Amino acid sequence: MGFGINEVAVSTTVITNDGFFPDIKVADFQNVFHEVTEVDFEKVIFTLRSSILKVNRQLKTVKANTTESSLVESDNEKLGDVSGLEIEYQSAVFGTAKTELLPLIINIVSREKANDIEANINALKREYKTQSNQAIRSLLGLGSSTVEVI
Repeated sequence: MGFGINEVAVSTTVITNDGFFPDIKVADFQNVFHEVTEVDFEKVIFTLRSSILKVNRQLKTVKANTTESSLVESDNEKLGDVSGLEIEYQSAVFGTAKTELLPLIINIVSREKANDIEANINALKREYKTQSNQAIRSLLGLGSSTVEVI
């Protein structure tokens, strides 16, 4: 599933998840975040695995509170042959991974692009983290924001 106009599809590697949450195709991440194709492949894999673990931990109640054997099976909403929950899960993982990979991207892209990224790195990190957090909140069945009485 590529979201970019020009798909990169560099890798055929699939990171196998825990069986409940969907596997992650590295090419999907590369197609969404083109700059990552220049990053050392092992660093991309490590970051994606780390991001998967972080997201899975945040979503452990989703897994614990369902009778279905996978996240995809618990979803009634499909976009073509893809589960809406799978798209949200990928958004959570990809947002987390993009946040972590930004410092590496600065070192490998053109000087002009690196300067632009570096000048906006905090805003970009917030944007990617927000993307991840919103997807996680949606998967948890929460609204975009909540208020808690202390």
